[in-house]
Amino acid sequence: MSNNSSRRIIVLKVFFVLIFIIYSARLFSMQVLSGEYHRTRAQNISRRATVLPAQRGEIFDRNFNQPLVTNRDSFAVSITLADVPRARMDEIILSVSEILQIPESDIRSRLPAQYLQLFQPIEIATNVPFEGIASLAERRHSLPGFHGIQGQSAIMLIPAAFHTFWVM
Repeated sequence: MSNNSSRRIIVLKVFFVLIFIIYSARLFSMQVLSGEYHRTRAQNISRRATVLPAQRGEIFDRNFNQPLVTNRDSFAVSITLADVPRARMDEIILSVSEILQIPESDIRSRLPAQYLQLFQPIEIATNVPFEGIASLAERRHSLPGFHGIQGQSAIMLIPAAFHTFWVM
């Protein structure tokens, strides 16, 4: 009995020592041998910047009772090229062009080849209807790198010529 128990304890000790050696070797490999690669990759990922446009205010007439310009929600679609797998780029662009009902060539014209590793979003479509954004959001797992952005657009309620005459 005690011989069997001591054998089990030795096997467990050897197992834990082996696991510790394997983890130590992997840690050494990641930090020392390929540390520069992981450091550069982490810096590129952490440097993503997204521009959030400020919401516009409504413009009223001089008596503050008649709105001249109001806001409405508008949507745009952008792509982060570094998030799109190169092997699926053509398939994904075709799917997005079908969802947004815009020509594939319009999307490709906004994606210069020198920016394929860019982590900055590139806007590919503006004034996209809500249905297009919703459809894109439903397929977000199969369309990596594409994002819908909500913004504001100004709508002039009084024609410009009338406004110019009215203000004078």
